[in-house]
Amino acid sequence: MTSVVVLGGGSELGLAIARALAPEVAMLAGRSPERLAGLGVAGARVAAVAFDADDPDTHEAALDAAWAAAGGSVDVVVVAFGALGQQWPGVEDPDASVALLRTNALGAGSAVLRAAARLQRQGSGALVLLSSVAAERPRPANYVYAAGKAAADFLARGVAEATGVHVLVVRPGFVPTAMTAGMKAPPLSATPEQVAQATVDGLRRGRRVVYVPRSMRLLGAVVRLLPSAVVRRLPR
Repeated sequence: MTSVVVLGGGSELGLAIARALAPEVAMLAGRSPERLAGLGVAGARVAAVAFDADDPDTHEAALDAAWAAAGGSVDVVVVAFGALGQQWPGVEDPDASVALLRTNALGAGSAVLRAAARLQRQGSGALVLLSSVAAERPRPANYVYAAGKAAADFLARGVAEATGVHVLVVRPGFVPTAMTAGMKAPPLSATPEQVAQATVDGLRRGRRVVYVPRSMRLLGAVVRLLPSAVVRRLPR
């Protein structure tokens, strides 16, 4: 592994994946490049790139900078950013809900499309999208978050079919990170390191979708089949 770009370079999951890939060069892209420059990826030269997930008009420039820092060729692009939002907004707070969709659907979709186009022109490389098992089915407790993740998830899989670029969609369950601080961890939670190892294994084996832990695949299938009356009572 020579080079990895992490869009959302401050993400604990993105950083864990970068470290597990053990690249020679790691481009960490985010809103605070000064802070990102101080983050370590063992054995790698770290380059920090300015990147605003919520401003798709700037994404091409950020990818230009990342590709340049990598010497013109990138092995893996990880789309690692996302937002949960405050109080899990829905129709009671349309502005907050739209902000969530801007990040999780529009921002992630822009990153997926633009990165995949570069990998296709390059003729090599892989794209990783950090999705969520929440994308399996909307639930009253978090349907706006789930909708954004589902949109990017669907798009990424479509990009793989249309372009031939190796796209890996990673669907973890609950992961204790700074973003989920204060939330009670449910059964079948995973650590960032477990997500990272599953990602590395998925890339190595040419997988298109991986669940973390693997038992989440079965749980997702069960949730899709549950009656709506049951789904409405499910926790986040």
